Amino acid sequence: MPLLHRLFSAEIPEPPAWFRPVATGYVALFAILYPLALLTSFHFLFLGPGLGDEFTFRHLAALVDAVANWSLDQRNAIPLMLLLGLITLNATFRGYIVFKGYASYRSQLGTDVPMRELITFGLLNLLNMLFAPALLMALGALAWLCGLNAETGLQAMDHLVGLCATWVQQVPTIVALPRWAAAVATITVWSFAHYWLHRLSHTRRALWLVLHRPHHMTPHLTYATALPVFMSFPLFILLAPPYLLLFGALSRLCYPEPLYMEIIGLHLVTYIAEIFGHSPAVYTEYVRKPWARWLSLAYSQGLHHVLHHSSEIDCERVSNNNTVNIGPGFFFIWDRLFGTYKPLTATPPRLGLHGQPPLVHNPIRLLTAGVAQIAHELWHNRGLLMWWRILTGPSTWSPPVTHDFAIKAHGADTGESKSSQHASVAPARPKAAA
Repeated sequence: MPLLHRLFSAEIPEPPAWFRPVATGYVALFAILYPLALLTSFHFLFLGPGLGDEFTFRHLAALVDAVANWSLDQRNAIPLMLLLGLITLNATFRGYIVFKGYASYRSQLGTDVPMRELITFGLLNLLNMLFAPALLMALGALAWLCGLNAETGLQAMDHLVGLCATWVQQVPTIVALPRWAAAVATITVWSFAHYWLHRLSHTRRALWLVLHRPHHMTPHLTYATALPVFMSFPLFILLAPPYLLLFGALSRLCYPEPLYMEIIGLHLVTYIAEIFGHSPAVYTEYVRKPWARWLSLAYSQGLHHVLHHSSEIDCERVSNNNTVNIGPGFFFIWDRLFGTYKPLTATPPRLGLHGQPPLVHNPIRLLTAGVAQIAHELWHNRGLLMWWRILTGPSTWSPPVTHDFAIKAHGADTGESKSSQHASVAPARPKAAA
């Protein structure tokens, strides 16, 4: 147990100044690999998540082969070439903005991204990425111990996705819309469900602490320091199948065939602007560009999402739980309808969680802080009604006995604290627009 205690309580030391080029090299590598990683998760990102099938490198290679195969008739070759061009443009531009969002931080926001923070959140991302295969390996070991084929556990996610695909095929087509109308209708209805899941993950404390708060922790926001949400520890395996099932069922209700090409093409265009959402260092530059503002508005992402990461009081909210510009959808339809839309500002706000206490620079602790806090509260606060409120209460409330494991309590990382659930460090205010 002493080793576990050290792993949970130790902090990453402040790196020496000479480490900055190494950190820059890491971000450059991240900028190259990040767009490529997205291509392996098309069925989650660009299909919304998908319609019951996967779009990985194997499918991308088949697309390239199809474009290169001149035996295809012109009617099929031209759309494929356009799609491949959009994929290339999207990946290249995303990589460029990922690196620029780090390299321009000092010139645009007045401070470098702290190396200690970059290392902490880089390792946090690595741990989060390793969680999925580790969980599947654990399921494989459990299946083996139970006398089953270990592959049954290792392929658990594939089985769940396949089961969802089978169920989707049983959904009848009630209204056969034109292809373009079916794609728009599917995304619009799905975005309503996504809006409320995202909103609840901010306003309900268990979802906030366990699922979503790590994504909002970093006060120096870049793609290298923002934790992914959909594949987040520890709930990804519970979220992916329902998303696949919902999106696939919606598409089947209004069109008899999968709408892969239409939805991929639509997302490839709108997600060009999505890259601005976690790159505040380029905000002031691109908020002046009409095309960037329009694309950000068109699919409720991009520049507007920077405001969603604000550490300041949002709109008419009495306390900060980051409930503005929740998205997605077309032209912020759901944010406008439910009062959470906030227009663009000339410069980005301060970022991170509200309250400004220092974070613990321990990636293991940050990754598990939400689970640890909920467990701590359930153990130290008695009563069924209290337990129910701990799990389902508002994210701005905390029980009589609580401990925020992600935050240093009064300059230390041990001991009880009644700290705010939204506290974080915030960088200096950005310079005003020229």
